[in-house]
Amino acid sequence: MHASVSRRSTLGLWILTLGLLGFLPTLSAADAGSGAGDKAKKEEGKIKAYDEVITEKARTQAGLFRVHQIDDKLFYEIVPGVLDRDLLWVTQIAAT
Repeated sequence: MHASVSRRSTLGLWILTLGLLGFLPTLSAADAGSGAGDKAKKEEGKIKAYDEVITEKARTQAGLFRVHQIDDKLFYEIVPGVLDRDLLWVTQIAAT
């Protein structure tokens, strides 16, 4: 009886392994097809100069971070004095 259970569990493990291996070609084909989209994103995602992003239209609030608002977008700037410090943040949700 013990040998029968062992064979059954081994057979189940082999079936599971072969089933999972069946998904690998599908996953690798999906990864290969996404290469063209990545190149387009890299072209769009080039880093712009600071003066091109934070323009005269920006409303800036100074603090631990500088917060720049341009239209409906927010940009956070980490000031150099904060970079080498450990920070502890506490957040609270006022309402949902």
